[in-house]
Amino acid sequence: MSAFEELGVDYVGFAVGDLDLASAWWADHYGMSVYARSPDGRHEGRVRTAAMAKGDIRLVLVETGSADHPAAAYTERHGDGVCDIALSTPDAAAAFEEAVRRGARPVERPRQRDGVVTAWPRGARAAISSSLKPMVY
Repeated sequence: MSAFEELGVDYVGFAVGDLDLASAWWADHYGMSVYARSPDGRHEGRVRTAAMAKGDIRLVLVETGSADHPAAAYTERHGDGVCDIALSTPDAAAAFEEAVRRGARPVERPRQRDGVVTAWPRGARAAISSSLKPMVY
């Protein structure tokens, strides 16, 4: 059995120019609700984030806090858009190793934080995660 047989989409990330406006738009147009925000509206002093959900659909909206953030040039040139796709699997470490074996470049090796294992291979900007405990929204 391949490490990729049980892949799912964990969330889709959007780079946005205005986090408050984008959050309101997704709530008004699609009935999504914010279930998490970065502390004090800032994450590592560089971005503000809001995680939104409706049913099984999850989005993470990211507003850049500085012009040197990779998403800043994108939003300036194209407006709001997809910047990240996070995939889920029962075994993120095995999926990471399989992706690297198939030619992906390792960006961040698997690590555990708050009961979730994440890993970042590069081929496209995507995270792989697996939950070691039920996630509550």
